[in-house]
Amino acid sequence: MVDIAFLQSIASLLGYVTVSIAALGFVFNMMETAKNRKVTLTSTLLSTINTEDGQRKYYELMSQEWSDFDDFYKKYDSSVNLENYIKRYYMWSLFEHAGWQYRKGLVDLETIYYSAGGNILLLWRKYKPVIEEYRKTQYGRGQWVNWEYLAGALEKMSERLDPEVYSNWGPIVKKAFPGNPREHPR
Repeated sequence: MVDIAFLQSIASLLGYVTVSIAALGFVFNMMETAKNRKVTLTSTLLSTINTEDGQRKYYELMSQEWSDFDDFYKKYDSSVNLENYIKRYYMWSLFEHAGWQYRKGLVDLETIYYSAGGNILLLWRKYKPVIEEYRKTQYGRGQWVNWEYLAGALEKMSERLDPEVYSNWGPIVKKAFPGNPREHPR
């Protein structure tokens, strides 16, 4: 015959196992929910650039040309070209915010990389000297640091995944979009 104490032990053990399995299922569910939130947050943030208007702003900024900071300042600074400043500030702020979210662990690099990583990285490469000069004269050292951090992470990822393509992005963009982007068919 089976002892009552033994049956109670088995029942308690089954209760512990059931609770443990339920807790484990809850943890896995929470991890999946957090992952989905990160992807949704990144996609929502960066979907702006993948609109027609976002692409137009981006390529207008990418097609700008200047010889040095003084030339940039004379052509594009907010004091002389407010329209350009608004487009520039819009994109720069978007990428700064994406960088902040990445630094805080709210978004993952792979999602950013495949949704707008090329745009973020190329715009950073183009405007880095301008931003560095503005940091010295107007913004301060802390301006656009999250975008810079994100661009650095994207740079490393792009070198690792496809170094030949991404190292040539600069010349490819200049060749594909010379002059005024309004002259290019949409």
